[in-house]
Amino acid sequence: MTRDSTALTHALVAYRSALKQHAPQLAAQLRKGLKPEDIEAALREWERTQEWSFPLPSEVFVLFAVFNGQKSLKAALLPNAGPDLPGLALGSIDLMNQWRNNAAGMIHLAKGLEWYRSLTLDDAMRREFWNDHWFPFAMGEIVTAQESVQVTALLDFAPSASGRAGQVALHIERTEQFRVHLERRVIAPSLAAYLEGVVTDIDTGHTVPDALKGLRRAE
Repeated sequence: MTRDSTALTHALVAYRSALKQHAPQLAAQLRKGLKPEDIEAALREWERTQEWSFPLPSEVFVLFAVFNGQKSLKAALLPNAGPDLPGLALGSIDLMNQWRNNAAGMIHLAKGLEWYRSLTLDDAMRREFWNDHWFPFAMGEIVTAQESVQVTALLDFAPSASGRAGQVALHIERTEQFRVHLERRVIAPSLAAYLEGVVTDIDTGHTVPDALKGLRRAE
């Protein structure tokens, strides 16, 4: 086990423990983890059925070994990253594959179209619409009468020169009247660091649980 995967394992276990202590109903949403051979089989299936390879770094395997996403996507097991953003539901390894396919297809389809009104990219990320070394692990959405906001949390293993491999980024799409504002924002240098911040916020009350809607930032 590498140093990165060990740190991620500790962060995942601490996150699950924090949920059990402060929000047991939400902790019960976590699915059982997968055996290493099941993760390898899923990756082989991806490569067999898709047109491109899926080079998931080995340090990410523990994400699905500790727990393989959540049972229902209705409750946010990760808090919102801003007052106007939704909380996020954790995806399974199969959902990661599905979300990658959907994101890659839609972004390539939309590239250059006028209805992308604005595009704001973090300097730590490459200035491109999609990269095969991005891995979505959580997703959330808010729909109002004025707009819909969809957020996908990505592990970015193809950063820009100023970024860091494995950094956590948010892909944010705001849709209003059939026009899309797209933003990508780096929020943590690694998944372990991101989860450690979530645990701290849960323990200190900066993030509060709702049995039905999930975790949210305290107002």
